[in-house]
Order: sequence, then C-alpha cells, then structure tokens
Amino acid sequence: MKLETAIRLDPENVDYWFRLGVAREGNNNHKRALAAYERAAAIKDDVWQYWYHIGNHRMFAGNFPGALEALDKAIDLHQDFDY
Repeated sequence: MKLETAIRLDPENVDYWFRLGVAREGNNNHKRALAAYERAAAIKDDVWQYWYHIGNHRMFAGNFPGALEALDKAIDLHQDFDY
C-alpha cells in the first residue's frame, strides 16, 4: 500500500507521516518532507526525531529561527543524546 493511501485511510497515524517524510527526504523533496514531519509533530509533539528532522529541513529552507526552535525542542525531548 502506498503511504499516501495509508494516510488517507488513517490520517492521524504518525508513523505514516514520519515515513512519508523520510521517503520525500530520500527523493530530495525537502519542502514536502518538512510538511510531512510537521504533520507528524502536530499529531504527537513529544518525539524528538520529528523535531530534529523539522529543524534540519527548516535550515535547508533558510528558516534559521524556525530551525533553532525545532532543534531546541528536539534537545529538550532527548537530553541524554551524546552531542
């Protein structure tokens, strides 16, 4: 089943949105990857990986304040990460 179809059937499934972001990122479609990651974070905002990817894609888009905000949230959620 395609991810877009799965999302239409279960639009609140954060795993589908995250996987869609990863797939779009793999295709170098950063704008659409960002939208998918942001949707995942809107559904479940306590997953550091979502915010990490959001921060990276906002940085690629030149939105440095937004990137910093997202990366700060990722750090807050995952304080034991070995930076």
